[in-house]
Amino acid sequence: IGYEWITHSLYGSGQLFSAMGYSQSARKAVSEPFWLKTLVGFCFTGGCYVSILFLSPLLCQLRILIRWIGLILILILILPKTTLALWPPFPSEDNLYWSTFIQCSFIAVGGLGLITLTILDITNRFTPNSILLTLWILGTFIFAANINWAINGRSFLPMAPAVGILIARRIEMLHLDKCSIFNNLKLVTAILISFTLAVWLNAADYRMANNARDAAKQFTQSYSQKSDSLFFSGHWGFQFYMEEGGGKSFDGKGLRSEDIIVIPIYNSHDFNLYFPPEKTLWKKQVEFPTLFGISSMNNVMGAGFYTYSWGPLPFAFGNVPMDKYLIYKLGFKEN
Repeated sequence: IGYEWITHSLYGSGQLFSAMGYSQSARKAVSEPFWLKTLVGFCFTGGCYVSILFLSPLLCQLRILIRWIGLILILILILPKTTLALWPPFPSEDNLYWSTFIQCSFIAVGGLGLITLTILDITNRFTPNSILLTLWILGTFIFAANINWAINGRSFLPMAPAVGILIARRIEMLHLDKCSIFNNLKLVTAILISFTLAVWLNAADYRMANNARDAAKQFTQSYSQKSDSLFFSGHWGFQFYMEEGGGKSFDGKGLRSEDIIVIPIYNSHDFNLYFPPEKTLWKKQVEFPTLFGISSMNNVMGAGFYTYSWGPLPFAFGNVPMDKYLIYKLGFKEN
């Protein structure tokens, strides 16, 4: 109650109950079936702990590994025929379309493999430690995939310590008496690949955040002095920096002639904004470079680490589009 009162005094609304109300309304607006959210949960699990794919030669025998590969091939053929193919962010271009489903198949199998290892661990040992690991991992998965109002990568991260312990226990059980240079090489290789991928992905996320800051700084410096009102759409860091520079968040009303509004293409929007030529004095598009080859948030690629509404992948490989911003100056053109 105290927190609600303080935040209401500071911001005009209580943050706790506002957050609860938003999550409930969002849950009602989104009604994916249970199996689809579970499948996306496997994708996020396999993506957040993608090192399990690189460690797979150490985690199971060759004949089992071949079966997992077969499952990947089956998913590549099946997924495009499911409702997952109707996911709004999915592009129509065949090359991006198939690239997304191939990546979905690999990491979904990785996530399923992790859950399978969890069940095998408690089946083989059934000790207090195994019970703890099972409840830790399965509990986090069920909450993040099926209970939480929106699937996102951060919700899966609490299981990270348990996943590390589980993998170590599995490698110890299978290779304790088979220590060899070959196995050590496979382990070191998997760790190096995982480390490289983590640094690469973090660099892409860092670039995306910097683009929002640099774009907001450029727009507020260029237009806040030239217009009585500089509006913008979008949220996240872009909203913070735009408001810091004097921009006003567009709330669906109040736009006048001569106003300028900035619309980030790859961002979260409350409104679908479109201004026809006869309503604008001019229109510009500004682009900022992204990191090559990987993205954690891009709805064209199906990557949605922070919200699955952008796609079923926590990150995606491919040709990353430039960060694009549309700028309109409103008003009626002279005939």
